[in-house]
Amino acid sequence: PFLAVHASQLDGPLGLTPEVLAGIPLSTFLLTWALSQPFGASLLQRFGARRCLMAATAMVGATLLGTAGVTNWSLLTVLRGLTGVAFGFVLIFAQTLMLRVGQASGRGAAIGEFVGAVVAAGIIGPVIGGLMVVKLGAPVTLAAAGLFAASAWLLARRLDDVPGPASRGLPLSWASLRALLRHHRLLALLLCSAIPGKMAATAVLLLVIPLTVLEWGEPAALT
Repeated sequence: PFLAVHASQLDGPLGLTPEVLAGIPLSTFLLTWALSQPFGASLLQRFGARRCLMAATAMVGATLLGTAGVTNWSLLTVLRGLTGVAFGFVLIFAQTLMLRVGQASGRGAAIGEFVGAVVAAGIIGPVIGGLMVVKLGAPVTLAAAGLFAASAWLLARRLDDVPGPASRGLPLSWASLRALLRHHRLLALLLCSAIPGKMAATAVLLLVIPLTVLEWGEPAALT
């Protein structure tokens, strides 16, 4: 929640308002995060779980550590885009692996554990980050986030490769797109619930509220 405030206070192109300075890095992160995920399963199939997760977590850690030392708005935006790519890969790699592991005990339970971990991190992380940035500042907090990613890299090193399906289909194809479009209920759920919900939550929680709190003169911990 503090990143929007941090970005809005950096020197960017003339004529851009603080809201735009905060919104562009966030939008860049979300765009690259979304675009990277469809390719994750194919990469996992080709290179294996251990190497994929090690590379993705290392990239997240490196880009976050780099972001911690950046004072240039344009470079911050580029780094947020790269972080989005790596973060999207981490999520899809982890989700695909949970599905593979869950073949023995049940995929529903495996995905439940995955969603539970993501939700727990999404609740705890922003609170800790908001408190840390008040006490230690944004650079130290971003560096700490990078160290968390480094710890995930250490865990990925210990991971055994989980065999997946033998097929090596293209990650994106017209056939897969047509298959999605034939599932009208799933398509309706995505278009009417998932996408608007994500956009609203992102815009409100990560942009509107932090900047409003800043205008009130309150610290990031309040967000």
